[in-house]
Parts: sequence; structure tokens; C-alpha cells
Amino acid sequence: MSHSYNEIKQVALQLIKAEKIRGLFYFAGGIVPYLLADSESDREHGDIDVVVEKSDMPMIREYLKEQKVYQKATDSMFIPFNRKQLDFGLVVQINEIPVNFSPFTLYGGEMRQRNFSLEEAGQALLVEALLRDVESEVFFSTNVLEKKQIIKSYSLETVKAAKKQSNRWKDQIDIRQIDSMGVNSQKYARLAKAFNMMSLEMISADTYDELLAAGDDIKE
Repeated sequence: MSHSYNEIKQVALQLIKAEKIRGLFYFAGGIVPYLLADSESDREHGDIDVVVEKSDMPMIREYLKEQKVYQKATDSMFIPFNRKQLDFGLVVQINEIPVNFSPFTLYGGEMRQRNFSLEEAGQALLVEALLRDVESEVFFSTNVLEKKQIIKSYSLETVKAAKKQSNRWKDQIDIRQIDSMGVNSQKYARLAKAFNMMSLEMISADTYDELLAAGDDIKE
């Protein structure tokens, strides 16, 4: 289901204003350039992507429960085959808009970001992306919106590098918006290289026990 940018923006502002989780999350994906430019997008949006430091995920869950939008069925920790309850994030509906909260760690130049998808017939897939040679100061940015609201997000350079990888029609629209705002060419080149070399670990019900038994990099 698609939503107008204004509908998406209202939910984003609701999250920004939430005192309990203020400063604990970063917006990611196609919403970022339009929020920063305070500009209408030329397309509809399906959801909102948010990334959260792994250590802050318990506070995010607590807030979502207080808001009565949390559902155990869309929390990766309670996917039936995920017996160790590894945290790959969760999805909630806020004003009928899906909001994805994805945990990450960034240490020693390595960015590990997790996500998950629920497929048809209840099948699920846990995903961990690993990017190397990245730093927080380059990957993220902090900006002040109108009315002095502070927004933390992927940097424009990060959004562009990620969207160059997927390169769908909507990504091309977002890239044009980013280019109109301007990016730091050196930062972008570094991030583009990191995304080009990104590795993905995908875990299904069939591979879960095998990966854990092999002592793979999938850790709690």
C-alpha cells in the first residue's frame, strides 16, 4: 500500500516529538532527503525505515508498547525458528503506515545492520548487512528542521550510495532530489565503495541451526 509524502511526514514528526525515544533513532531510506529539504516528494512511499543502535532497541520496544502499536507477531525476536531470540528488528503500524525499526552496531569501522522480512505463508528471513570502512560521522547526520526539531538520519551521501545499489525507479527520483541538495564527493565515494563491497547474511528456518552451529558471525 502506498502513502503520500504528507502522510509519511506526519508519522515521522510524531516519532521526532516522542520524548521517550528522542535521539535514539535515525531515519533511513527515501524519506530522508525530503525531510531535510522540507520538500514534497514526486512519488508515493510504502513505509518508513528507521535504524537504532542495538543497545537502544529495548527502549524502542517499551515506547511502542506504551503507544499500543507493538505486535509480537511482527517482532523478529519471536519468529518461531529464532529460538535464541536474536534481534533483527520489528515492524509496527502507525496511522496505517508500516514503520521498520532495524538494529545496528558500528564499531571499528564495521557497520552491521539487521532487518527481516515476513513472506507469504508465514515464512521469515533474517538479514544482516555488513559494511566495512565506515564511520559514524560519515554514515549519519544530525540536522535541525523548521521549528527547531532535531532529526538524526542517514547522511545524504549514505542514502545516495544505498539507492545506487538498488537503482529502482523510485531510487532514481530520490537520487535526483539528493543531487539537487548537494553531497560531499569524497564522503560519497567512500560510502559508494563500502556499499559496493557490502556482504549479506541471510538466515531462514532451514539455515538457522546450521549457521549457529558453525560459529558464524551471527551473534546476539
